[in-house]
Amino acid sequence: MSSNPDVDQPAPSRGVIVLGMHRSGTSVLSRALIALGVDFGGTFVDVEPDNPKGFFEDKDVNSLNVSFLLAMGCRWHTLLLPANSPSAMNSSFKEQATALLKRKFTGRPLWGLKEPRITRLLPYWKAALADINAKGCYVLANRHPLSVVESLAKRDDIPQAQALALWALHQIDGLTAIIENGGIVVDYDLMMNQPSTEMRRLAQFLGQSIDANKQKVFLDDFLQQDLRHSYHARTLTPSSPLFDACMVLHESLLTLARSDGPLGQNELAHAIEALARARQSMDLHTEWFQAVDAIYRKVEDAKQELREAEARMQHLHSQLAWIERKPSVRFARSIRRMFLG
Repeated sequence: MSSNPDVDQPAPSRGVIVLGMHRSGTSVLSRALIALGVDFGGTFVDVEPDNPKGFFEDKDVNSLNVSFLLAMGCRWHTLLLPANSPSAMNSSFKEQATALLKRKFTGRPLWGLKEPRITRLLPYWKAALADINAKGCYVLANRHPLSVVESLAKRDDIPQAQALALWALHQIDGLTAIIENGGIVVDYDLMMNQPSTEMRRLAQFLGQSIDANKQKVFLDDFLQQDLRHSYHARTLTPSSPLFDACMVLHESLLTLARSDGPLGQNELAHAIEALARARQSMDLHTEWFQAVDAIYRKVEDAKQELREAEARMQHLHSQLAWIERKPSVRFARSIRRMFLG
């Protein structure tokens, strides 16, 4: 193997990693980044009725994340991920992530990934970024937690408390990445209300110029108000300790989303304090998080058993139909009817 670092390492690039909770405006944010010249690839997951303009999520990234979570006994809505998973499993995931990034983005100086599961699997993806000599640029999508709650209730029938917990856990991981690595927070409602301002913030963060034509397509053809199905005022009376913690975290993220440049010392200190309070609140809810996850695992196991039983039943029906089509079977039945009626 050559010892020349220029041969051993791919050319440096920047990977824009979109972080945030499901249903938080990550798709809108990704489309804005595409308008600014960020290459998200082109093999996206299929459009769904709940997101008719597209998710901008790479199919292979989505599949890899889903498979890794399943291997840990988890899904996207699992509240508590295992603190320690087998090292062989971790190494395999990182190797696959590294190979995927090399295959898709080698030679591309500015590219992006958006898949909400990345937020909670970020340590593995950060390691893959390092392996391909890419600098991570972190962009955290924020949205009022009650808007997310309403969207998840409509799409997945998820109860409010569970949705709030999922929102908080994703935003905690996202804010941690911003504090540790630098980055920018973009609020969904601010993007919808003042898109040109948010585009300027993103362009400044990335050091990109704004292409007037691409921005016009994004603003006029993509960013329409009917994308937003709910909107909540900033100040609401807390109804539970969990909701209170979510609102404290949301207000902190809104402060960062109004920042025009790199985070100042006061903003950073405020964010660190809000993060500590949010983590403390989540720790107080650990027992019921575990209970919810256990219930969902039992439900998923029951669903899997039902799918397997239905598959076996379908196989038996196919075998029976094949047997009844055999001439010998038809002949035996006709003889039986002839003598026995």
